[in-house]
Amino acid sequence: MPEIVTPEPGTTLFEDGLLLLEGRLDGDGDPAALHWLLDAETVGHGPRAFVARPGSGEHTVSLRYGAERRQVEVTVRPAPATPAQPPRWDPPWRTGPVRSVGVAYPGDDSA
Repeated sequence: MPEIVTPEPGTTLFEDGLLLLEGRLDGDGDPAALHWLLDAETVGHGPRAFVARPGSGEHTVSLRYGAERRQVEVTVRPAPATPAQPPRWDPPWRTGPVRSVGVAYPGDDSA
């Protein structure tokens, strides 16, 4: 009998993420014969698979082994908006203009 380890029921993630799928097979059987489905589409085979950037909305993740099937519901939310420009770093110790000071190296005759 197949068992879904990840995702747990009610999992919520963002659409720009990765949906990790992990399952196991109780008893005898070939774990490579496990089939992962996202809604009605096959997305992987075996005990582990993933879905990159799943679409937003409510989805059903199913793990099938022969005629047996287990499923969980997951929610995928739209990705949060990113700022147009990265924040400007302004160190607190910098209070005025910086003055450049030259460095003399041993053997430098230009000084």
